[in-house]
Amino acid sequence: MSHRLYRPAIHLAAALFLVVLIAESRVSAEQDQPLHQQIDALLGQSRFGPLANVTDDATFLRRVTLDLAGRIPTGEEVRQFLADDSAEKRRRVVDRLLGSRESDRQLAVVFDLILMERRGGKHVKTEEFRQYLEESFAAGKSYLNIVREILAADGSPEKNRAAAAFYLERELTPDLLTRDIGRIFFGIDVQCAQCHNHPNIDDYHQEDYYGLQAFVIRASLHQPDKKQPALIAEKAEGEAAFQSVFTDRSSMTGPRLPGGTELVSVVLKPGDRYVVSPAKDVRHVPKVSRLQSLAETAFSQPTEQFNRNLANRLWGHMFGQGLVHPPDLHHSGNAPSHPELLALLSEAVQAADYNVKAILREIALSRVYQLGEQVEPVPLSREQLEQDIAALESQATAESQKAGDADREVDTAVEILDAAVAELKPLREAIGAVEKQIVELIKKRDEAAGKLKAGQAAVLDQESKITLVQQAFEKTELAAKAIEKDPELSAAVGSLSAKLKSLQEQLPKLQESAAATAGQLKELEDQLTAANTSADQAIAAARPQEEKVKGLRDALLVIRRRAAEHRSLAATAIRKQEQLTTLLESLKLSEQLAQLNAAIPQQAAELEAANAGIPKLEAALKAAEQVQKTAGETVAQAQQVLEQRTTQHAELQLTHGLLLASLGKLDEASKRLEEDAALGEARTQIAAAVDAAQGRVSASAAQVAEQQTLLKTKQDMLTVAQNTTQAAATALKQQQTQVQQLSSRLRESRETLAVTQGKVEHVQAQVQRQAAARLNAVALAPLSPEQLGMSMLVATGQLLRIRAGEVAKLDKESPLPEADQQNPEKIAARQQTVEAATAQAAFKTINPFIQLFGAGAGQPQDEFFATADQALFLANGGELRSWLTPGGGNLTDRLIKLDTPEAVAEELYLSLFSRLPTASEVAFVKKSLEQLQDNKGLAVRELAWGLMTSAEFRFRY
Repeated sequence: MSHRLYRPAIHLAAALFLVVLIAESRVSAEQDQPLHQQIDALLGQSRFGPLANVTDDATFLRRVTLDLAGRIPTGEEVRQFLADDSAEKRRRVVDRLLGSRESDRQLAVVFDLILMERRGGKHVKTEEFRQYLEESFAAGKSYLNIVREILAADGSPEKNRAAAAFYLERELTPDLLTRDIGRIFFGIDVQCAQCHNHPNIDDYHQEDYYGLQAFVIRASLHQPDKKQPALIAEKAEGEAAFQSVFTDRSSMTGPRLPGGTELVSVVLKPGDRYVVSPAKDVRHVPKVSRLQSLAETAFSQPTEQFNRNLANRLWGHMFGQGLVHPPDLHHSGNAPSHPELLALLSEAVQAADYNVKAILREIALSRVYQLGEQVEPVPLSREQLEQDIAALESQATAESQKAGDADREVDTAVEILDAAVAELKPLREAIGAVEKQIVELIKKRDEAAGKLKAGQAAVLDQESKITLVQQAFEKTELAAKAIEKDPELSAAVGSLSAKLKSLQEQLPKLQESAAATAGQLKELEDQLTAANTSADQAIAAARPQEEKVKGLRDALLVIRRRAAEHRSLAATAIRKQEQLTTLLESLKLSEQLAQLNAAIPQQAAELEAANAGIPKLEAALKAAEQVQKTAGETVAQAQQVLEQRTTQHAELQLTHGLLLASLGKLDEASKRLEEDAALGEARTQIAAAVDAAQGRVSASAAQVAEQQTLLKTKQDMLTVAQNTTQAAATALKQQQTQVQQLSSRLRESRETLAVTQGKVEHVQAQVQRQAAARLNAVALAPLSPEQLGMSMLVATGQLLRIRAGEVAKLDKESPLPEADQQNPEKIAARQQTVEAATAQAAFKTINPFIQLFGAGAGQPQDEFFATADQALFLANGGELRSWLTPGGGNLTDRLIKLDTPEAVAEELYLSLFSRLPTASEVAFVKKSLEQLQDNKGLAVRELAWGLMTSAEFRFRY
């Protein structure tokens, strides 16, 4: 099936446009070097840290089609691009997209979001403003001319009413216009500089706010009849004076653009100020329009800030984020990520005569635009990083000190300027007093002129009446003479005569009154001439002081610019220092991670070895305890024997003692009873018993001594066993303690590893983000609501259905004559009509996406957010489900007709993700089809729905 909507034929006009586009895009500081090469060369000079490789063809095609056409490519476009082996295919696809009307529509959407921020509908419909932008880009109109038309528009059809949307949809509110002109055209949000200098941004001053407001303060919405379209009226009076609520400093300024000098105001006296003077229900038009001055004079030579803002927004469109982010906060504290690149782009924008497509083409052809998302690691030197960080810290400190010195110069310059403004104040008051007198004289003169005009009209009217009555009298008198004695005619003659006399008597009074009024008017004219002369003198007297104030203000701006440059250099150094610090932290964490990964297996092995030794030590302790137990029992037994023998020995000793005592008693008795045979015999027996007892005592003593020796031996053995047991217990405890320590160390190492891995992941994410910010990779960016909706129409094939419907409708309502069906120009015109109608119908179809996925009116439109309503819409909304209902050759219809899971997966992923599926994705598709093999239609619908609502589809990468 032909996808003509996505591959419009490039006719002669488009071909010529491409030739001009390519020629104009070769903006360079060096002859014959295209801008995209300059961009890459400049980035190559300052690049550091991890860098991504050039992305694959499929990703590039999806990215560039989204950026330049506002949709994903069709599956067929992807197939053709991947099959093309030409080295020039990326350049060709960029040129094809930029040469299509789709690109004009995409730019219209992009700049509508920038300029209007989804405002529209009350005075000018959004589609009308987008149509104006689309036609402007299609006609090759420069962005500068578009801006001039927008800022000069007054709402009338003669000045292109659609262009007035910028003013009208903001209701000509001075404060809102002041803020948005600053934000949108110059990248500065001066809202907080209305009542005082900005409290947080050193570069935003009240002069900036009121310099912008001086352009719009005189404008207002003119719509006396609410049924008629509103127009823009503008007064000739009104200046921007201000006073700080913090310091009571008061001053004034004329019209001035941010970064520019104050415009020289044309001073007109009250009577010379209007083309159409103010009156009830009349749109007043001044001779000198401040809005016209804003559009023409101010933009005859656009300021550097205007150029930088446009360059930054174009870069942000192609990369998801500008070199300055947010795009409306350009200031020295928020320096560009790449100051030299922004300067190059700013110069290129001007050199290309503000041809937006020329700049977008060069950006798309640059290598940096074609980088991948994921960076590759590079070797880093800790020592070099630490040296660079220290050097940047010193640089930031030095630049901050210079900025402080310049700020003190600013304070002095402000004092001098305020003194000059104070000297100018009475001169301006003198002009104001004379102008007030002139206004009063003009009022009196106009009243006198009106009175004179009325008096002169009364005289003329009276003279006319006299003439008519005179003529009537004369004719009536002739009639009366002709018809004699007619009473009615006679009465009429008398009546006319009396009336004529009365009128003639009144005429001198009227003439005298008119003459007196003329005299008064002459006197007032003379007074007005004198007052105008006085005004000229007062204006001339103030002019030198006006010039002095203007010169001092310009000098103040120069000093402020210098202070801002130093702050910007300091901010740039700090940013680079922070990025290098992140790389250093990443390096340290990587080293720590490597050490932990190396140490943990070793620690685990040590713990395992320590654990392995415990059973042996436990067995040794058990054996020692058994030996100790046996030794203890042996000692107890020996102790018991010793105690028994000691007791026996004591008894033997007692017996021996008693026998000795008995022997002693016998010896004493024998001395008294000499030669008593019985005593002698008894003594002999007792003596023998004593000897026997002594023998037993000696033997017992020997046994006791022997047992004591044995006990000592057993006790020594027990002591050895106890020592052995204690040693075994100590060894086991030490081993267990070591195991606990090793286990604790391993646990701590693993916990540290987990924490370190978390830190590494966090820092690596920082490294990835910072790499994208340094343009070492391309950042992930959400699709706009329009891109998301159009991409879903393309992916599902619903856009082809819409186109077929528009073709059928056109063929029915306005069939192409048979003679024109062979005319290439007629066919091309018809094709453009179909494409325009299809696009219009498509945008109406995706309106629910815009309502749900777009930010509110007046809010930044480049921020991603997710809501429950979005999820419910995608899950339950009828739109997406109906687009996935098979039929008419749409995606699911094509999938059902494919025979193999591999073919289904290829068509599915090419259509939705603009790439071929991986092996695991093919397996996933195959499994999903097998699970619902009885209902392939449901299977492919669920597959398509799941992939379309995934993060990969939702983002640009």
